[in-house]
Amino acid sequence: MNEIIPAILALEVSEYQKQLSQIEGSTKHVHVDIMDGIFVEQKSVNLSEIGQIKTTINRVAHLMVVDPISFFSKLSAYGFVGVVIHFETLNQQTKISGAIIKARENNLQISIALNPETTEDQLASYLDQVDALQVMTVNPGKVGQPVLTSVIDKIKRIHAKFPNVHIAVDGGIKEDNISNFYQAGARTFVIGSAIFNQEQPPVIQINRFNQIINKLLINQNGKN
Repeated sequence: MNEIIPAILALEVSEYQKQLSQIEGSTKHVHVDIMDGIFVEQKSVNLSEIGQIKTTINRVAHLMVVDPISFFSKLSAYGFVGVVIHFETLNQQTKISGAIIKARENNLQISIALNPETTEDQLASYLDQVDALQVMTVNPGKVGQPVLTSVIDKIKRIHAKFPNVHIAVDGGIKEDNISNFYQAGARTFVIGSAIFNQEQPPVIQINRFNQIINKLLINQNGKN
């Protein structure tokens, strides 16, 4: 399944509320970036400040924190449907297994994110247990960063090794480069700045990205 998912990185509650309201009714999912100021430099709005804000959109928490598992029960209680956690915070096999089990216990879908410099090798035995592998195309924690072009080859390699693994990409995705990620094997596209920080309203931007993906899918089906 191909999907465009808006990403909200908010430092203030008002910013979160504004961006959430701008995409209400135009997307099935939204990624909510939660940053602790330790795993990444920047600190986002606290989960406790935004968790109870109502929305019809399915929320997925992108946990850029040193102890992601400690958030699972709260996220479930707030009605979040999924989590994205960084492999770099789970560098022991027991932690990876524990995170997957804990997510399932809390009825949360779970994706594992890989920073640009991290390879997929250590995660290979767990890929059939997670919902997606999210490849970071920038170093996490800041909006508006340029894509690290070396990541394209990484996505191609992962797709070739593990063709049944659903690949998501996050960071620096724009209208003029999204086709590169699609052709490399990505099928979910997590987008922040190119949706929220443009002249056109976020709803228009989401529609434009969806149109691009639909055309890519049609072209792909035509070649098969």
